Amino acid sequence: MFRKLWILLLALALVVPAQAQGAPLVAFTNSSGQLIVAGADGVTRWIVTNPGETIDPTLGYTWSPDGTRLFFAVDLGGGVSLRMGDPATMAVTEIGQAAGDVSGGQWADNGTLVFGSDAAVPGTITLNGTVGSPYTQMARSLSPDGNNAILLFGGRDIALQRPDGSVNPLGPNTSELNAMWSDTAPIVAFSGQTSDGTPNLMAFNVNNDQVAMLVGGSLPMEPIAWVPNSASLLYRDTTGTIRFADVACLQSTCSNNPLETGAQILPASAQNIAIAGNAVVYTEGTQLKGVPIACAQSNDCGTRTVIIDSQVTSRTGVFVAGNHVVYTGFTSDANNPSDRHVRALDASCIASGNCQPTPLVNGAIAGPLSDDGSAMVADIIGAGVHIVNLGDLSTLYLTDSGYSDVLATARWN
Repeated sequence: MFRKLWILLLALALVVPAQAQGAPLVAFTNSSGQLIVAGADGVTRWIVTNPGETIDPTLGYTWSPDGTRLFFAVDLGGGVSLRMGDPATMAVTEIGQAAGDVSGGQWADNGTLVFGSDAAVPGTITLNGTVGSPYTQMARSLSPDGNNAILLFGGRDIALQRPDGSVNPLGPNTSELNAMWSDTAPIVAFSGQTSDGTPNLMAFNVNNDQVAMLVGGSLPMEPIAWVPNSASLLYRDTTGTIRFADVACLQSTCSNNPLETGAQILPASAQNIAIAGNAVVYTEGTQLKGVPIACAQSNDCGTRTVIIDSQVTSRTGVFVAGNHVVYTGFTSDANNPSDRHVRALDASCIASGNCQPTPLVNGAIAGPLSDDGSAMVADIIGAGVHIVNLGDLSTLYLTDSGYSDVLATARWN
C-alpha cells in the first residue's frame, strides 16, 4: 500500500554547486553503500543517501532523459522508498513508498517515471505487471511514445498493455523480460517461448499487429540492440549466431520473414556486443573485434572483420559512447589481476580495417563512459575507483576498489 505522503528529505551534501560548467555527472555507490553523485570537473560531490540507507537492488538509480534528475529507491526492509534527487539544488523528494513486488524505475521520454506495481504511484506511469528495470538489464518496457508497454503479466506471460489499459498476452516468458523498442518505429523485439517450451524471438508492430517470429532450437534467443535511428535489429538466433535484420516492413506487410533471412554479422562466440558509430564491436576470447554494420548489406562480414586487440582481459566490459570505445587489456599475463590496462579506440577506424588502440591508464580496469566521451570511470588497482578525464588523463578519486560493485553500476547523466 502506498502512503500518500510527499516528504522533502534533507540529504547530506557538501556545499558545492552541481553541474558546474555543464560537466558530466556520475552516480555510484561507495564502499559503504551510500549513493553519491560526482562531477567529472572535480567540483561536484554530493552524498545523496544517509548513512545506513541501502539502495534497492532491483530499482536502483537512473537518470532522467535530460540528465537533470536522479531517481533512486531505498530499501525499507518490508518495502521501498521512491525518491527523486536534484543535483542542481542537492535536494531529495520522496515521491512515494511501496510494499510488495515493485519493478521498473525507468523513464519515459517525456520525463515521467514508469513502474510495475499493483498500486498507483502518484505522478508516475504505473503498470499492473512486472516491467524492465534499466538498473539491472537493457530491457525497456515502455515504447518511446509512452503509449504501449511490454510487461510480465501474472508472472508467466509476456504481455502488451495498450493505451486503453487492455492487456494482450503475447506468449510465455523465459527467465527475464528483455523487450527492446526501435527508436524510429512502433516495433518491439523480445524473446520468450512457445506453449510447448520451444524458444522464440519476436519483432512486433504494436500499431498494426504485424509480427515476425523466429522459432526453434534449444538455445534461448535474444534481441541484442537496435541500430540507432533505424528499424534494424541485431539478434541472437536459434544457433546463437548474431544476425542483422531490417524489420521496417512490419510497418506495412512483409513479403518474407526478415528474422529468418537476417544476415550473419557475428559468430555465436561473440560477447560484450556494442554498437559504436557505424560499426559493431565485440569480444571473442581474448580478442577485441569490430565489423562495419554495412557488411550486412554486402554479405561480407566475415572478410571485413577487424581484429583490434588480441590481449583483452576476460570478464571486463567494453564501453561505448558514440565512436569512443574503452576496454581493459593485459600485457603478458591474462590471469594476473595486476596486469590490467585501459585502452581506447575510435571505432571509425573499423571501416578502413586499420585500428590502433591507444593506451590510456596502466594498472586499471575500464568502466562506463560519459555520453559525450569526455570521461570514464576506472578502477585503478591499489588506488580505488576514479573518474578519468580523457582529455588530459587527470583522475578524480571516487571510492575504494570493487569492480563488480562499483564499475558495473556507475551511471552517467
